[in-house]
Amino acid sequence: MSHSGNWKILADHVDDLPEAGADSALPSLAEKLLALRGITGEAARIFLNPTLAQLPVPDTLHGLKPALDLLINALERKIQVVIYGDYDADGTTATALLATFMKHAGFRCSSYIPDRLTEGYSLNRKALAELKNRYSPDGANGMLLVTVDCGISNHQEVDEARAMGYSVIITDHHRPSETIPEADAVINPHLPECAFPFTDLAGVGVAFYLIAGLRARLKEIGCWQDERQPNLKEYLDLVAIGTVADMVPLTGANRILVKAGLEMIRNSPRPGIKALLKKANITPGSVSAESISFHLAPRLNAAGRIGTPLVALELLMAENPLAAEGNASLLEEANQQRRSISDEIFADACVAADQQLAGGERGLVLASRNWHKGMLGLVASRMVSKYDHPTILFTIEEDGTATGSGRSVSGLDIHTILENMSEMLIRFGGHKAAVGISIHEENIDLFRERFHELVHRQLQDRELKPPLTVDLRASFEDVFDPAFLDTYKKMEPFGFDNPQPIFCCSFDAGHLKDIKGIGNGSIRLRYEGESVSVNSVGFGKADLFSNLTSRSSINLAYKITLNEFRGISNWEARIEDAEVFNTSN
Repeated sequence: MSHSGNWKILADHVDDLPEAGADSALPSLAEKLLALRGITGEAARIFLNPTLAQLPVPDTLHGLKPALDLLINALERKIQVVIYGDYDADGTTATALLATFMKHAGFRCSSYIPDRLTEGYSLNRKALAELKNRYSPDGANGMLLVTVDCGISNHQEVDEARAMGYSVIITDHHRPSETIPEADAVINPHLPECAFPFTDLAGVGVAFYLIAGLRARLKEIGCWQDERQPNLKEYLDLVAIGTVADMVPLTGANRILVKAGLEMIRNSPRPGIKALLKKANITPGSVSAESISFHLAPRLNAAGRIGTPLVALELLMAENPLAAEGNASLLEEANQQRRSISDEIFADACVAADQQLAGGERGLVLASRNWHKGMLGLVASRMVSKYDHPTILFTIEEDGTATGSGRSVSGLDIHTILENMSEMLIRFGGHKAAVGISIHEENIDLFRERFHELVHRQLQDRELKPPLTVDLRASFEDVFDPAFLDTYKKMEPFGFDNPQPIFCCSFDAGHLKDIKGIGNGSIRLRYEGESVSVNSVGFGKADLFSNLTSRSSINLAYKITLNEFRGISNWEARIEDAEVFNTSN
């Protein structure tokens, strides 16, 4: 049965997919699925069996050597180190990782995460001055500032920090501009002079490589001769959470780090993560990248959005289970508050969006004086999901500064667009899919006009809402075959640049049993075949089956997921789209 044209089936556009049995070590369906992603032969074996030994070594990270020299000097001279992180899940996990390691290694160190609402993103002079007065008021011994997941755009603030007496190490993963701050050391895999073979690390990934290099240097100078040295594997749970939360590609080194980190969470979660999982009703053994994206990351991010970022940091660094449970409860409250506020902003933004799109615009630029700026990125993502338009939301401050957050659509580099209009911005940063912006209120209308022009130029006449991308046709009998499911699990973790596969199949309505609505426009049904019985759920998909009869024929596009309920795990289908056909016979 053909589909209506709303799906793009990738396998239909490839002529050289492997024949059944081309690689006897893999099920045919798995072989074809990997081939669609350009993964064949030995590369497939490596992809399905990633090991930490495959990680690139830290040595080629530009800036690592001077950073390590500064850190060893701080350790030997007992100089106070301040770890300065971002308030999102990536920055918070990076801060927790570096602080935990450095305390274990005997550094004098403290951590600082700015308040999103009162201080904004990244370094600020007031915080640096207060930290200097707290830890080195006379300036006799100096201080060392180490940024994580921020700093690469802070030219003025770095100059001010050095004038105060700080030495400065920047570790960041955001794309730098043509010039970088004059720090004492800068570690960023995007630097043109950096030979590190993988550029898509998250901020926590860069921090992990810093402690990997630091551990090696500390061993060289004789540390841990009489005690157990830190096991870097024990930090990979934090790396996994921050990497997945920041939506960087789950390929290359990130795939290896996240896969190993998920195993750490499943087998021996630290107290804070265990408490957070309990609040989300997730057992450690069932944790996946999806669990992080939809359950853990929103709770960690809620702290920064509401204005209590230290709660998330304290949770991740907690050694006492009772303290961890207390912090997890505070995060749960913040998350509930986050949901309520973001729902209000979303409803308000949708009204404004409908008016703006009536003019045929290719992107959304919306502003208000009443929107909570900690929620802008979250709501912008929801707007993209609803309207399939790149979206930038601004909240206008009392001083006339507009702070914004933007999210893009597939195939549109929103960071490049901002680079082409940087003259009207106070500052901006981010990557191709997500950006943060500051602009003067009087420039918003001009910004909107220029943004629409550049979006149109980059996208031209391309449909903003692309057809659903389906990997290949595969029956429930083939997909729910145990041999394929074993291989499928090895393809995880799924995420950006390694998306969860979507299959499609066709069958008659006679195979469907126990069809029932489950509220909120959702539907649950069971497929009964000759060799399989498959439970399926479609969240918000009930309308697709409104004309279903006993004589209908169905085209179904679906993902598969391992569902856990009361300690029992079962594979089920997650309905992505459906087409129901009825004949007169």
